[in-house]
Amino acid sequence: MSKADEKVAVAAPRLVIPQLEPGEEWLSMILHMSDANFAATELLKESPPVFDRFQLSEEFWIEHLDPTLARAIIDACSPANFGMPVMQQQDHTYAFVKKTTLPGLFNDFGGLDELAAVIAMSRLIHFTGTGLRYAARVSLMNGQVKQILAYQPRGVSVDVFTSKTRKRNWLTVADAARLKAMMPLILIRRLIPRRIHNAHWHHEYAMRTYYVDHRWVFVVTGLEALTNTSRYQGQKKFVSRVERLSNLAGLVLTSAELERGYDLRSGLVHGQQFLSEQTNRLSDEDSELYNRLEETLRRTILQAFEDATFAAHFQDEASINSFLPYP
Repeated sequence: MSKADEKVAVAAPRLVIPQLEPGEEWLSMILHMSDANFAATELLKESPPVFDRFQLSEEFWIEHLDPTLARAIIDACSPANFGMPVMQQQDHTYAFVKKTTLPGLFNDFGGLDELAAVIAMSRLIHFTGTGLRYAARVSLMNGQVKQILAYQPRGVSVDVFTSKTRKRNWLTVADAARLKAMMPLILIRRLIPRRIHNAHWHHEYAMRTYYVDHRWVFVVTGLEALTNTSRYQGQKKFVSRVERLSNLAGLVLTSAELERGYDLRSGLVHGQQFLSEQTNRLSDEDSELYNRLEETLRRTILQAFEDATFAAHFQDEASINSFLPYP
């Protein structure tokens, strides 16, 4: 090591990790918040959200928190204002929880990256608006709150936006059971084809994007990650192959609709237009088309996560060409 390196090493602050007191534990928590549709009584009866602790693995679970704990996390993650009381208009439905250690080293996700990955995976099973606005690492002493370190976001969107057409914005026990079966993707880093990873990344980024102009681009790019194998005849291959994927996903996207979807994507990605500049802004037909494109992407990724044989179809260009032959 050079003397310059030695100076840098000496100057670097050392993180001191205190010993846990008897009865103390640290947990990472991300709260799912209720929305306007949560009061829909019939929907709650038909599909109640997770309430009792549902163990996803030894270190991960979902549960409705004690109201005092939930309120403390919400307060810690909310702007304090100055001279004005904070009026909360939402409450938590349940929380994603992970056993952790603290302080420990923080990355951009404040040590919540694995928990955020589990939530992103759950969104494939049933789309929810669980974001990172109410995320924290919590110290409990014999079950009572001792300390809370709120997640302080840097460079990532903390909110997730759901379509206005979606009625249920929460996970059920059945959803949690499907999520539990996919936990090896997180726990042992079970490998998936790079194309599937890329498609999932674009899906999650689209969900964190408010404007449909950009969501449209990300969703189409996610579908292209699963279908594009060369620089030639990109639109024709997209239309042919995504039509097939939509059918496999139990949806219907016609060739004409997919051509429309790809044309809109091209106009948006090349900066030629915004959807709001159309004569009738975003039509009901185009809105419905976007929803089916998004759902096709979501269901295809989910099937790949749950079925390794299906995922193998996207291993490389040759696999895709064989699985989705283009005439």
